[in-house]
Amino acid sequence: MHFVHEHRTVTTFVRIIAGEFRGRRLLPPADLATRPITDRVKQSLFDILSQRLPGATVFDVFAGTGSLGLEALSRGASQCVFFELHRPAAVRLRKNIEALGLGDRCRIVTRDVLALGDADLQPLARPALVFFDPPYPLVRDRPAEVARAAMVFARRMSADGRLMLRVEKGGAFAPDLPVTDGRAWGSMRVLFLAPPARTDID
Repeated sequence: MHFVHEHRTVTTFVRIIAGEFRGRRLLPPADLATRPITDRVKQSLFDILSQRLPGATVFDVFAGTGSLGLEALSRGASQCVFFELHRPAAVRLRKNIEALGLGDRCRIVTRDVLALGDADLQPLARPALVFFDPPYPLVRDRPAEVARAAMVFARRMSADGRLMLRVEKGGAFAPDLPVTDGRAWGSMRVLFLAPPARTDID
């Protein structure tokens, strides 16, 4: 089952706001129910993360058309693995990657994030940063499964990695991970989570 990202703010276009591809427009979601993060919030988030990006491996989970992962690549990340099950979004994501000439630095995984386990991530490099942006309806309807999935990705992170979780402000959802920072904009809350104590899954 696919849940659209109903919480994202509608814009007429999506763009890269800094770095190598600054100003380049991306294909937006095909429908207004799947809504990209605003430039203002994106800038604030990447200001916080700027020191972690150069040379980093990044995961963009519930990627949509790839706004966060492509922004990270523009700002110096070395590679990004995008996780997006919804076919129309994945098609647009691939077109965005090709338009930027980033095919050799990207991989798209079109599997159900909630069904992935530790073994499924073992072939992938350990990320220094995970963008984990589940649709609000998914969090409301299946919180235990979403929390389990967040833990799977957190265990794959490097020892000093961070998982950026975006959820609904006022909600009680949060995986059992150390919180290193937190911010709120409008109806959204963003938490920066450290990996659990054990990060030795190969």
